[in-house]
Amino acid sequence: MSSSAAAERTARATDRRWEEACDEHRVALAAYLDTAEGLSDEAWTRPWAPGKWTPAEITEHLTMTYEVVIGEMETGRGMAMKTSGWRLRLLRWVLLPHILFHRSLPLKARAPREVRPASVRAPRHEALRQLQALGETFEQRFDR
Repeated sequence: MSSSAAAERTARATDRRWEEACDEHRVALAAYLDTAEGLSDEAWTRPWAPGKWTPAEITEHLTMTYEVVIGEMETGRGMAMKTSGWRLRLLRWVLLPHILFHRSLPLKARAPREVRPASVRAPRHEALRQLQALGETFEQRFDR
């Protein structure tokens, strides 16, 4: 097999995986938005478990996360690393493969300060519209 044929096959597989990831992102975001839209006002402001965030705070966290990631894609500047070099390598070698394989974060992991909501900025309908718009912007920017 020629190297160009192998490169073309790899590109097709990468494109397919990318499209699958985009589809999964769209489905997950749509499911979240549908679920959040269907909550009562009381449930929107009630933590889902003791010591946990409310759906309003989770929405704010997701919005802030999109803002940080989109900003990093546009400017190259993201969140500052707050750990030493050796610890960062250890996290990349041990924790990152765990997160990617299991598709979940470790229990009791805290969100970085930059994406931890101190308060809720917008009413529910506005917050969900903003989250949807940022999700779409994220896909458009990432696809470029």
